[in-house]
Amino acid sequence: MKLSLVVPCYNEQDNVRAFYDAAVNAFLGCGYEYELVMVNDGSRDNTGIELKKLFYEKITLCMLQSWQE
Repeated sequence: MKLSLVVPCYNEQDNVRAFYDAAVNAFLGCGYEYELVMVNDGSRDNTGIELKKLFYEKITLCMLQSWQE
């Protein structure tokens, strides 16, 4: 079984890495395959940049970007 966790992120530049680490630690003990889908939901801070950094470092992360006009 593969688990997917979808996380909307809005102005969370200071929290996305800590959340990612906590989620991965929680998944590690479950014995299932997993992925995190973190969605930058139109943030006006550097959430997108922080998610991109994580995306390039971690294999279990899928990043989606939402743009608002």
